Amino acid sequence: MSFRAGRLVVFLTALSCVTFARAAQSQGYGSASPPSSKSDPTALAPAVDAANRRFENAFNSGDAAGAARELYARDARILPPGSETVEGGDKIAAYWAAAATAPQTGVRRVQLSTLDLQLVGDAAYEIGRATLTLANGQRVTPRYLIVWKKEDGEWRRYLDIWNMDTN
Repeated sequence: MSFRAGRLVVFLTALSCVTFARAAQSQGYGSASPPSSKSDPTALAPAVDAANRRFENAFNSGDAAGAARELYARDARILPPGSETVEGGDKIAAYWAAAATAPQTGVRRVQLSTLDLQLVGDAAYEIGRATLTLANGQRVTPRYLIVWKKEDGEWRRYLDIWNMDTN
């Protein structure tokens, strides 16, 4: 796949996720509260930042599975690059546990940086960049798109997709 085609795929994937979030919001999907209630936009950024810090702290302390169980919605899906979609909290926890323990390419440290965060009704999307330190010492900086939804009164990751830069 050419670099230009790769960028097009990334753009179309991000556009699809945003479109899905807007459609889900208009249907009231996944909302713990009635569709007519609106989430507080002033509370969104601190809540997502706190969730990201909890994920980092748990992951970086060696509890990748626990981090995933706490912060992903029960019906969440992740779309890792070059892999099948992983659905459900337990399978996502197992994915992150395996990703953290792979001998050479396992992720040993995670740092998340939000670049854009938008409330869309009762859902939200976050575009960001992660800094990952791998077991072999290499650092990589994938971009990510997360669709957040409220579950049990907390913002949780519902859809999570990321990719690596080619340059």
